[in-house]
Amino acid sequence: LAVHRTYKQRQKQLQSMENAPKDEVRHVTEYVQRASRFIESIRQRRKTMRAIGEYLVRHQNGFVATGRYEFLKPLTRSKMARDLGIHESTVSRATMSKFVQLANGEMVGFEVFFKPALRVQKMIAEILATENPGNPLSDEQIAEILKSKGVSVARRTVNKYRDRGKLLSSRKRRSA
Repeated sequence: LAVHRTYKQRQKQLQSMENAPKDEVRHVTEYVQRASRFIESIRQRRKTMRAIGEYLVRHQNGFVATGRYEFLKPLTRSKMARDLGIHESTVSRATMSKFVQLANGEMVGFEVFFKPALRVQKMIAEILATENPGNPLSDEQIAEILKSKGVSVARRTVNKYRDRGKLLSSRKRRSA
């Protein structure tokens, strides 16, 4: 994007004229300034989105490259903002209602990167999807499997996340 050169040329002409029409000077100056500010805002937004994207590729590479939630690391908007040298609200506004396409083709909202519990919830769902239906895993067993994968959570936490994901208890999964 750029300010049309006709407007820029006219602005220069008006500035060099002694008795330039004040209304035209005001009109041209205002619109050139508004267009310039708009273009600069878009450049700044593009720069911010690029910085956020590069940050995520560096710090969440496993998840971005595979789409596997087990590789998703805890991250907050405030940490990202500190690391990038921008305000937390800038990160929030820049990522709100926006999506990113992962290497596996999946589209996910930027909020996925800022929900630390999501990783564990998805891992629980994956474990339950591959369990033996005739012998469902208890919350304690799920917690042990997660621990073997490097995620230390209590049985109560497994229960809470399983409930949030609307996943049935082992007793109900056995009878289903």
